Amino acid sequence: MDTIKLVVTKNCNRSCSGCCNKDHDIDSLPIFDSDYFKKHKKEIKNIIITGGEPLLYQKKLSQLMINFLDYKDIKFILYTAYVKDYFKNIGILSFFDGITLTLHEQSDISDAMEFLFKIKQYNMKNKTFFLNVFEGIDLTEIHDILDNWKVRTGYKWIKDCPLPKNEILMRLPKFLEE
Repeated sequence: MDTIKLVVTKNCNRSCSGCCNKDHDIDSLPIFDSDYFKKHKKEIKNIIITGGEPLLYQKKLSQLMINFLDYKDIKFILYTAYVKDYFKNIGILSFFDGITLTLHEQSDISDAMEFLFKIKQYNMKNKTFFLNVFEGIDLTEIHDILDNWKVRTGYKWIKDCPLPKNEILMRLPKFLEE
């Protein structure tokens, strides 16, 4: 294990039919806390912040990420599909080494365009950007603004959402919505 996929909230603003959270009992996931971190610190290379939708709780997410500021050897990646209001606080991106944005349906494109322009304006050169695109979505409208993004197309809903061998799914002791 070198990557922890950390569920920070169960809540989401979408109702996707194939949502991975519906396949997992989130409350029974192992807990990521300071004791676990101390024990496994040398093994952890990446922490992926996911949910539900973490950006529904931007203020609490910022407070959580402040706790990780001293962990310079670990890369923090934000998994999100919430781009409708892009970021109320674009500064939250300063906490992350990368973003993985997932487009689930064609209607996500117009909101994604505004978000992608905003990211480009802030000139975030040292960050990694991944765009996961579900099959059937046409990217023509945003193709010209994807120059810094690694685009992965053809995604499908997969039952039980298997994790790569190097990842473990964990949760916070207390979810951000609590």
